[in-house]
Amino acid sequence: MSYEAAAYEKPASLVSISGIWGDSNLSDPPIITIDSDGDFFGTDGAGCTYTGAFKVPQSDRNMYEVSLLIENCSQYNGAYSGLATVLGGSLFAFASNAFYSWPFILEKQ
Repeated sequence: MSYEAAAYEKPASLVSISGIWGDSNLSDPPIITIDSDGDFFGTDGAGCTYTGAFKVPQSDRNMYEVSLLIENCSQYNGAYSGLATVLGGSLFAFASNAFYSWPFILEKQ
């Protein structure tokens, strides 16, 4: 991996990621709605629900902290935390707990 200033050294804001995000490449894609304050809610085709929040730890860096609660999803239920970034119009998020990890690549709908 190499450091890419053009990707990391740009502003982050909750308003810029607000909206509806989804992944049309999956059979049961998650669709989440992010509010302008960073809170989000979503579901997928399997009935799993996703709630949580994005936070901006440093507004001049393209990085977000994410907290995620998964419910109605059998053994995957629980709290997760991780990081997210926006690259090329896609929201890349990775959250994990002691048992599972959830990578998301979402496109603005």
